[in-house]
Amino acid sequence: MRRSRRERRSRRVALDEEEQESLEEEQESLESLEEEEQESLEEEEQESLESLEEEEQESLEEEQESLESLEEEEQESLEEEEQESLESLEEEEQESLEEEEQESLKEEQESLALEEEEQESLEEEEEESLALEEEEQESLEEEQESLALEEEEQESLEEEEQESLKEEQESLALEEEEQESLEEEQESLALEEEEQESLEEEEQESLKEEQESLALEEEQESLEEEKESLALEDEQESLEEEEQESLESLEEEEQESLESLEEEEQETLEEQEQEKEEKESLALEDEQESLEEEEQESLESLEEEEQESLEEQEQERLESLEEEEQETLESLEEEEQESLEEEEQESLESLEEEEQESLEEEEESLEEEEQESLEEQEEEQESLALEEEQETLEEQEQESLALEEEQESLED
Repeated sequence: MRRSRRERRSRRVALDEEEQESLEEEQESLESLEEEEQESLEEEEQESLESLEEEEQESLEEEQESLESLEEEEQESLEEEEQESLESLEEEEQESLEEEEQESLKEEQESLALEEEEQESLEEEEEESLALEEEEQESLEEEQESLALEEEEQESLEEEEQESLKEEQESLALEEEEQESLEEEQESLALEEEEQESLEEEEQESLKEEQESLALEEEQESLEEEKESLALEDEQESLEEEEQESLESLEEEEQESLESLEEEEQETLEEQEQEKEEKESLALEDEQESLEEEEQESLESLEEEEQESLEEQEQERLESLEEEEQETLESLEEEEQESLEEEEQESLESLEEEEQESLEEEEESLEEEEQESLEEQEEEQESLALEEEQETLEEQEQESLALEEEQESLED
């Protein structure tokens, strides 16, 4: 710039020396040239401004398209990551449910095995009690046979009493012996009753032990349910932590992409400003070569003012665009965040409902099976009690018949 000014000054001095006589004509021609140049400058400035505005508009559109494409890519990546995370969560929950079902089946099998063992022990005890009852029945039959023999002896004694008084005395002695045997029989019956009572007490104790084992099983089931609820709470906390970490990573990635976009926009704007300055400097140099120093100074002042105004306008426009872009991105991020949180909340609620339904169904099935087992045990106990009562009644009838026969024989 300084070199061109010096050249112009030297030229002007030479022209002043050579064309001193034609200053007026040159002044007129200069005025006309100034007007033409002013018009051409205004037209060129207008065209350059329009071209710059078009270029800025195109660059803004390109930036908008790039932002939209980036947002679409980010949205697709977010959806894919969410889908993958949901699938992984569903797989993990499915595996945990299968493991819990396997454990519950194993526990049911163990409880059934314990019930079978208890049933076998009860059957063994019942068989032993039946064996004891059979032995008692055999002893009673032997006693009945002995009573029959005694009756025969009594008859023979009565016949002998008719023959002799001495035999009557002997028969009285025999009657006393029979009375003693009857007392012994009564004592044996009392012993049998005591044995029956002891058997009933043992059965009562076994039933009490079964009830206690059932209560222990119910307590075990409640403890297992509490453990399962705690495990579900731990799973819920781990899921929330994983979601928080994924959200933080997504926010960091979005922040990095925003920073890269801002850097690219800044570089683009700097390049545009550089190109604009170069074009304007070239145009100004061409104009300064054709104009005088005074015109150049005035034009430079005007151009500087225009440049400052344009730069201020461009700066304001860029700031407004950046603010709009920032607001748009923030609103999009908030909407995406809300949508993600809602979807994740819905998926978690649906999974929790499914798990709760599955647990309730399992509990109902277990309660039904336990209720059926208890009803079967009660029916078996009732049938055993009826059989025992029937046997007791039969024994009492036999005893009453034997006593009646003895009473009749004594009366005879």
